[in-house]
Amino acid sequence: ARYWLHNGWVTMGGEKMSKSLGNVLSIPNVLERVGVRAVELRYYLGSVSYRSQIEYSDQALTEAATSYQRIEAFVLRVLERAGDVPLGSWTPGFADALNDDLGVPKALAEIHSVVNEGNKAFDAGDLTGARMLAGQVRAMLGILGVDPLDAHWAAPTDNSAAIAALDVLIGAELQRRQQARADKDWATADAVRDRLQAAGVEVTDTAQGAEWALAKDKK
Repeated sequence: ARYWLHNGWVTMGGEKMSKSLGNVLSIPNVLERVGVRAVELRYYLGSVSYRSQIEYSDQALTEAATSYQRIEAFVLRVLERAGDVPLGSWTPGFADALNDDLGVPKALAEIHSVVNEGNKAFDAGDLTGARMLAGQVRAMLGILGVDPLDAHWAAPTDNSAAIAALDVLIGAELQRRQQARADKDWATADAVRDRLQAAGVEVTDTAQGAEWALAKDKK
């Protein structure tokens, strides 16, 4: 790197966050307590000049998240209608803002201006124009590390409901197999086991009862 910059402190209650003062907030704690996403927290922390301090508050974070969601909503509505939003190029106004001592606040104002223009084009039925503007927005957000369509920010897949459903269904099959084994109905017990194996479910008999595994995850 040719340049190294030190950003202003993140403060709370007028004091910088530090372990010695006991006012440090962990990122996971903030995300869970305030109910925002990591990309929204990044947007908030990066929305001021690097020379300025950030007086942290849950309300300020929530307001920043709402601001980011307005930008994101434009990109997503164009994506839904057009099918894709290819990366475009940033605007001259955005470049000028960042070239002026990394003026992120002015750069964000430029992004919001393009979003407003894009929403007007979309509402007027100019999908081609809206798609082009959405591509510009993506490019500018990408420079700031908060492009909503970047794979880095993709929501993790929550398989908990599917696993819970599998647990109920497979558990019923294992109970049926256990009863068949108790009745010495080996044909039925083997048929249950073979059917589960064919579905990609491995059954292991233990002292505590039968256990099943999907892929390499034990259940």
